Amino acid sequence: MHELLEKFERLGEGCGGIGKGILFWKVGMNVPKARRGREQSAKTVHMVQIAIFADTASFQNFRAHPAHVELKETLKLHADWASGDLDLARRDRSALLQMLKAAKQ
Repeated sequence: MHELLEKFERLGEGCGGIGKGILFWKVGMNVPKARRGREQSAKTVHMVQIAIFADTASFQNFRAHPAHVELKETLKLHADWASGDLDLARRDRSALLQMLKAAKQ
């Protein structure tokens, strides 16, 4: 599992990083919650990925990149995920990036 997480963590850079419009990329293990009353998943890896792309074209290029396609197929076998994509206005992306950079300091 550790190897799979490391591969996922490097995916943004492996798909071109900032030069290909991947402005922010962070992957980590989900913080566990009590799962009372909910069906337990048979899969054992629960990861979270947050990414910010320069524009829709950058996002689509990332999705089609062979490294992304390969990792997605591997993750299907081991991990649970829910996906949500937001199309942010440029000013929203800029504000979010500034906030994330400030949080890192």
